[in-house]
Amino acid sequence: MAKLFADMALSRGYDPAPILEKSGIDPALIGEADAYIPIQAWYDFAEAVSSLLDDPYTGFSIGYSPENNRLPNLKAVERESAALGEVFTALIVDTRRILTGNAYQLTLDESFATVKSRRNFCPTSPPRQIDGFFVGFMMRMFREHVTGHWRRWDLTVTVCDPNAIPEEERQRSVFQKGDPIGATFQFPAEWLLMRSGKNSSNAEVGQNRLDTDFMNGLRGVIQSQLNDPGISIETVAKQLALSPRQLQTQLFKLGSNYTQELKNLRRAAACQLLTDGNISVAAVGEAVGIPDPTAFSRAFKSWTSVSPRRYQQEKCSKANS
Repeated sequence: MAKLFADMALSRGYDPAPILEKSGIDPALIGEADAYIPIQAWYDFAEAVSSLLDDPYTGFSIGYSPENNRLPNLKAVERESAALGEVFTALIVDTRRILTGNAYQLTLDESFATVKSRRNFCPTSPPRQIDGFFVGFMMRMFREHVTGHWRRWDLTVTVCDPNAIPEEERQRSVFQKGDPIGATFQFPAEWLLMRSGKNSSNAEVGQNRLDTDFMNGLRGVIQSQLNDPGISIETVAKQLALSPRQLQTQLFKLGSNYTQELKNLRRAAACQLLTDGNISVAAVGEAVGIPDPTAFSRAFKSWTSVSPRRYQQEKCSKANS
C-alpha cells in the first residue's frame, strides 16, 4: 500500500523519497512485493503524503481509484460477474495472506451484514489516511454492486476520523466516529447477493452517453494545459462551469477522481512523446507538467515500471528493427 501513496505523490510532481526516509522506509523497497515494511512506518508515510499534498482525502482518493484493480488480493475473484459477498469473502481470505497487522470479519444477522477490520496493535496516531483508503475502496465496491438500491440510512460506516472522507460521501451514508483500531461497515444483508453490472437498465444508455461526453470534455480541458505544473481542479472546474465540489462528485460517480485523470493523461502523453524519439527526456517532463527531471523520472517509472530513457530506447530500437 505504501507504493500507492508514493505514486500519488509522484503524480502531483513530488519526490516521495525524503518522506519515505523520514518515515523509516527505504525508498528502494517500495516496488518490492515481498519487502518487509513496518506497519507503523507506512501509516506515518501515508499521513506525511496527505500533509505534503495538503489533501485530507488522499487515502480515500487512492482507495476509490480504479487503479486498485491491480492489487494482488483482487485477483482472487472474477469481479466482473461476482456477487458482492463473493468479493468480500475472497478479499478477506486473501488479505490474511498478504497483511499481518489486521484481521477482517464478515458477519451476518437476520437483516444486516457487517464487514469489520481490527488491527492487532494500536497506532501511535489516528490512521486517518489508511482508514480513508479502506473506506474509499469499500465505497467503490458498494457502488459497483448496489447501483440503484442505495438509501443514506442503508449504510453505516464507523471510522476513526470521518473528516478524512469527502463531505459528498458523508452525505450519502451514515458516518460515525470510531477508534483507531479499525473501521466497520454495516449494510443490508441482501446486498451480498448483488452482482457487479447487473443492476443497470436500458434507461441508463442515454446517461452513459452524457457521462462519455462529460469525460471527453474534462480530458480535453486538462490536455490543453497539461504542460502547466500548477494545473488544479479549481482551474479545470471553472472552465467546465462547475465548482470543484461538483466536479469531484461527478468523477466519484463515474469511478474516477481528478488526480487519476491527470495522471493518466500525463502518462499517455509522455509515452507518446517518448515513442516519437526526437525529443529529450527533460523536454518530455516539461511537456507533461513535471519539469523537474528527477521527479519526472520517478513518476514515469511508477507508471510503466521502466525509466523514461529506457522506454524511449526500447521504442526506438523496435522502430528501427
